[in-house]
Amino acid sequence: MLATAEKLFSIDRGCFWVNFLKTSNKIIYADGSSTFVCDLDTEEDVASLTGHDDQVTGGFLVRDETQIYTSSEDGTIKLYDIETEKCLYTFFNHRAQQYTGVSVSPCGEKLAVGNKNGMLYVLKGANYST
Repeated sequence: MLATAEKLFSIDRGCFWVNFLKTSNKIIYADGSSTFVCDLDTEEDVASLTGHDDQVTGGFLVRDETQIYTSSEDGTIKLYDIETEKCLYTFFNHRAQQYTGVSVSPCGEKLAVGNKNGMLYVLKGANYST
């Protein structure tokens, strides 16, 4: 059976991906080269993570959802602290371009990223446990 979902509210942006935060009533989403945290109670953005030069294509929350790895078509992966909105680390692989997504191993030691050329890369992470 196919049913229409009830819309609670919407964000009129070029949202490319979205995730719910498990520890709060918030969502995290990408719009262009930035990533935002939106409080679902107030329907307002409460954090803005900037620094990529092209479309953010994925994100993976780590450290009890206080940090996030983001992938971008600019060929970088960034690690942000969500509360301070600061970029903690930038990963760059000169062979990879236009990342399409990112995932982190349970031990936090490896990143798995894909790119538009169909390649999968496994990179050494910033050694943060998920």
